[in-house]
Amino acid sequence: PTADLKAELVRHVAAFARALRWHCSDQTKVHRLRDDLSSILTTYELDEYLLARNKPQWALLKISEVVRRARLLPNVQSHMDKNICHLTTALSTCDRIYTTPIPLVYTRHTLRFLFLWLVTTPLAMFDTFPRTMALAIIPINFLNSMFLFGIEELGVQIEEPFSILPITRFTREISDSGMDILEMQGVSLFGVPEKKEPPPDSPFLLSATSSSALRRERGY
Repeated sequence: PTADLKAELVRHVAAFARALRWHCSDQTKVHRLRDDLSSILTTYELDEYLLARNKPQWALLKISEVVRRARLLPNVQSHMDKNICHLTTALSTCDRIYTTPIPLVYTRHTLRFLFLWLVTTPLAMFDTFPRTMALAIIPINFLNSMFLFGIEELGVQIEEPFSILPITRFTREISDSGMDILEMQGVSLFGVPEKKEPPPDSPFLLSATSSSALRRERGY
């Protein structure tokens, strides 16, 4: 592959990781995605990503396109296709975890049970303690409440782990690894000249009306 194709591949791989992080978070904050991708993509590529309906999927399509244009050896091509399949599987898995709804009645039922159990526990403990140590029931019950409600809160967070995992650090490591590889080969991250033509029509892109609204938002 040429230096331009290598740089383009690294850009889209890094963009996939950052777009997936945004995809599994608050998707209304498009400005965060724009700021995150503007440092690793050309202006033309950034516009494509902002217009894409499914931005991580668009990154995979661009990666596949770069691999196809590289005209690799059959065994290398097969290896790259397997890696793209792994990324697709990771995308679908993260999307399934993030979009699977957790029944609200499950959390409410757990909280009600814990509250009732913790309120009635001192009544059962009162006769087991000597009269002189009856006040010890209060701190003991407080500690039980703290740990049990903490376990319940951990269960809620584990159901949607993207808000507690250090995903930002993961995406930075992916970008840094790709840039280090390019630097060792003497290739710039922006080896491909920017294209000035408008983004092509695609079912993965938003409508022309959304495109115009996006340009007005950016002040064009």
